[in-house]
Amino acid sequence: YMTLENLTDKPLQILGLTSPDFDSVMISPASSPGKLHSTLLMKTFDLPPHKVVVFQQDAVHLQLMQPKKRLYDGDMVTLIFNFSDGSTLDLLAPVRRERPAL
Repeated sequence: YMTLENLTDKPLQILGLTSPDFDSVMISPASSPGKLHSTLLMKTFDLPPHKVVVFQQDAVHLQLMQPKKRLYDGDMVTLIFNFSDGSTLDLLAPVRRERPAL
């Protein structure tokens, strides 16, 4: 789980996500347990100016699909965010065995 903050004065959108560590990375909206369908995956995600967005269980979250190698607690994975203004963000995220306390 993670937070992402838009520090700019204009709205941004996440247009895509990739990772060298996974076959695909998707943004998924909140859903009822056991009711996630691929048709619910989001193509873009809005980041309002000067706002923090929280990605977490039972809310909007990232789905990291098909890891390219076995991952262990403490490993680091790379997530690459592509934004509507043409910028990118390469983020190193730790693999955690258990959910962190929010």
